Amino acid sequence: MKNSRHCSHCQSTHVIRKGQQSGKQKYLCKQCGRKWVSSNRQTKLSHKLWREYATKNKTVTFLAEDYNLSKRKIWQIISEYQVEFVPPPAYSLSIIMDVTYFGRSWGMLVVIDANTYTPIYVH
Repeated sequence: MKNSRHCSHCQSTHVIRKGQQSGKQKYLCKQCGRKWVSSNRQTKLSHKLWREYATKNKTVTFLAEDYNLSKRKIWQIISEYQVEFVPPPAYSLSIIMDVTYFGRSWGMLVVIDANTYTPIYVH
């Protein structure tokens, strides 16, 4: 059974699925015998949702319709997303800041580089 994945060791495309480990797919390379566990799809989805929400100004309603998920699930994924800290460059830059409150108990501050649209700070 071929898979679109390839082995990172020998670059072979003769890869098969070989069970699961902690809810993640395991793979086996038929060429070199290497085994590995796939990256978590939820992580990729949460990164994609966060990027669209924070930098492309897409609403939760629009994301829910676009990804065929409930609004509650979109909120859950966005609120649990951990943004990697990118240290600001040593030169001056323009930033975009926004604060959104989701209720009395919590909110989110986002600081984005205005030129590259990369998150600088999220809290």
